[in-house]
Amino acid sequence: MLFVKQNVFTKREIYLCYFSLGIVYFLGLFIPLMENDSAQHAVMSMQMLLDNNFLELYRGDSPYLDKPHLHFWLAASSMKLFGINHIAYRIPALFFTLIGSYSTFKLAKYWYNTNYAHIATLVFLSTQSIILANHDVRTDAVLTGATIFSLWQFVKYVDMQRISALIFGCLGLAIAFMSKGLLGVFFVGVCLIIYIFLSKEKWRIILNPKTYLILPVFFTFITPVLYAYNHQFGIDGVFFILWGQSFNRMTGEAYTQFNTDYSFFFHTILWTFIPWCLLFYSHVFVRLKTLFTKQNTSKKQYITSVAILTILLVISFSKAKLPHYLNSLFSIMAIGVSAYLYFLSHSTKKTTHIIKLWNIVFTILLLLCVVLISFIVLWSYEIPSIGFIILYLIFGAIMIKQFILDTFNIKRLILLGVSVICFLNILLNSHFYPNLLKYQAGISVSRIIESEDINPKNIIRYKDSYSWSLDFYTNQKTQAVSSDEINKMENDNKWLFVYEKDLNNIPNGSKYIKQEGLFEIYHFRITRLSLKFINPQTRMSVLQKAYLIPL
Repeated sequence: MLFVKQNVFTKREIYLCYFSLGIVYFLGLFIPLMENDSAQHAVMSMQMLLDNNFLELYRGDSPYLDKPHLHFWLAASSMKLFGINHIAYRIPALFFTLIGSYSTFKLAKYWYNTNYAHIATLVFLSTQSIILANHDVRTDAVLTGATIFSLWQFVKYVDMQRISALIFGCLGLAIAFMSKGLLGVFFVGVCLIIYIFLSKEKWRIILNPKTYLILPVFFTFITPVLYAYNHQFGIDGVFFILWGQSFNRMTGEAYTQFNTDYSFFFHTILWTFIPWCLLFYSHVFVRLKTLFTKQNTSKKQYITSVAILTILLVISFSKAKLPHYLNSLFSIMAIGVSAYLYFLSHSTKKTTHIIKLWNIVFTILLLLCVVLISFIVLWSYEIPSIGFIILYLIFGAIMIKQFILDTFNIKRLILLGVSVICFLNILLNSHFYPNLLKYQAGISVSRIIESEDINPKNIIRYKDSYSWSLDFYTNQKTQAVSSDEINKMENDNKWLFVYEKDLNNIPNGSKYIKQEGLFEIYHFRITRLSLKFINPQTRMSVLQKAYLIPL
C-alpha cells in the first residue's frame, strides 16, 4: 500500500494538525452568541438555571414544545459551574464534539488502522459545519457526538456480542434522542440494519436474546426526558417526542414554510461538508459501482456509502429541511472519506494517477477559497491587531508549505485540507465574526449597559423588539411592555430598548428618539449576510437602527 508504507503521518504532523484545530475551536469559544437559535437556546438554559426549574422549558413566557431537554440541561449545568457566559454555554458542545472525534477514531481504527483512523478524525474535526456548530451552538453538537458513539458501540456488539457494548450503545442512542428526538435514532438504526443484513453472516445477531435488551435499556435511559415532558405537557408531551415531532418534520405540519426541494440535502453537502464533499461523493460512487458489479465490497463500507445514501433519500422527502440536520452524519461520512483514501492507497498505476489528480483539484479549489475568503474578510473590516496578524502569518506559512509540496500523495491531500481550514477559521473566528457581531443590537446594548453602569433591571423592551442576546448578556429576561405601558413608565428611571421599525407601532413613538441621553445602535440580521452588508461602502444602506432610550 502506497500510503501505509511510504506516506505515514509522523507524530509531529499528527500533533500539529490536532493542535491547529484546537486553536480554531478554542478561539470559537470567545465569539459572542449569534441570534436567533444559539442565543435563544442559551437564554432558555439560563432561565432554567435562574428559575431552578429543570423540568419545564420556556421560550420567553411560552411553553416550549419542540426540542428535548438534554441540551438545555447540559448548558444550564455548565453555567451553574462556570457562570452565565457564552464560554460556559459552549462547553457541553465542545465536550461532545471530542466524544464524537474519539468515537470516529476508534471505529475507523477498528475497521482499518491507526493511520486511517487519524485521517477520519481530522476530516471530521476540520469539516466546516462541525467547526461552526461549536460556536453557533444548538442541539447538533451533542447529537453528533452521541450518534457516532452509539454506532461505534453497536458495531462492536454486532461483531462481538458484548453486553457492555450494547449498554453503551443504548446510552449513546438515548443521549441522541434526548438531544433532538428520533433523528439520531433513525440514523443509527439505518446504519445498523444495512450493516447487518447486507453482511449476510451477521443477521443472526437478531436471534441473540441479549439483542432484545435494547428497547428496555434504551427506554430506561430516556426516562428523565419522558418524565419532564409528562410533567409539563402530560401524556400529549410524551406522545409528541416519541412520534409527533418527527412526523411533523416529515409532513411539514406546524411549520410555516415547506421545503419541497428533494435534492436539497444532496447539494447542501457540497458546502456543509467542505472541504471533503467531493471525496465523499467519490467514495459513494466507487462503493456503489463495486456493489452492483458484484465485485468484493468490504462489508463495513456499506455503512459509509449505502446507509448514508439511504438516509439522504429518506430525509429528502421531509417537508422540513435545514442544513444542520446533516451534522450527525458527518462523522460517518468522514470515515467514508478515509475508506476512499484507503482504497486509493493501493500502489496501482491507476490509483496513483487518481491521487495526483485529487491533489491538483484540491490545490486549485482550496487556493480559490483562501483568496476569496481572505479578501472578503480583510476587505469587510479594518485590519486586525498585530497579535492576530502574527498568528495569521504563522498559519499562513504552514498552509503555503502544503501548497508548494510537489509530492502528490494522500498525506499532502489531508495536510492541505486541514491547514487551509485552520487558516480560514482562525481568520473568521478571531476577526470576521467578532466584527460581524458588533452589528447585533442586543450585544451592543448590553455593552452600553455595562459601560454606563446602568442597572439591567431598569431595562425594558417594546413587546415586538425581541433580542435574545440582550437577555443573555444582561443575565435576565428583559421585561416586554406594550405601548400603553411604556407611557406609564415615563420618569420611572427606566430605559427602553426598541428597534426603529417598531417605533411606528408606538403612539407618538417619534418623540422618544428626541430624548436626551439616548443611545443609537446599528443593527443587522447577521445570519442573513448580503453583499451590500459585506461591502463597507454600501453597508450603511442596509443597516437598521435600534435605540436605548431613557424614559
